[in-house]
Amino acid sequence: MKHVALLITMVCLLFFIGCGQDDKAEKSSAATEEKASQTMEMAKEKAADVMDAAQEETQDAVEAVEDATQEAVEAVEEATQEAVEAVQEKAAESVEAVKDAAEEAMDTTNEKTEDAMDAMKEKTDQMSN
Repeated sequence: MKHVALLITMVCLLFFIGCGQDDKAEKSSAATEEKASQTMEMAKEKAADVMDAAQEETQDAVEAVEDATQEAVEAVEEATQEAVEAVQEKAAESVEAVKDAAEEAMDTTNEKTEDAMDAMKEKTDQMSN
C-alpha cells in the first residue's frame, strides 16, 4: 500500500510538473507573439518615419528646382529685354543714318540741279545775245 501511495504521489507530482511546463510554454509563446507584434509595430513606425523623411526631402528638392527654374526664367527675360532694347537702339540709329544720308543726297541733288539750271540760263542768255 505504501508503494501504491508513493506511486500515486509521484504520478501526481509529474502531472503537476507537466501542467506547469505547459503553462510556461503557453506563457513563453504568448510573450514571443507579443514581442513579434511589438517588433512589427516598431518596424511599421520606422517605415512611416522613413517615408515621411523621403517625402520631405522630395518636396525640398522640388522647391529647389522650382526656385532655380524661376531664377533662370527671370535671367532669360532680362537678357531678352536687354537684347530687344539694343536692337531698338540700333534700328533707331540706322533710321537716323538713312534719314541723314537721304537729306544729304537731296541737298546735293538740289545743288546740282540749281547749278545745272544756272548753267542753262547762262547758255540761254549767251545764245540770245
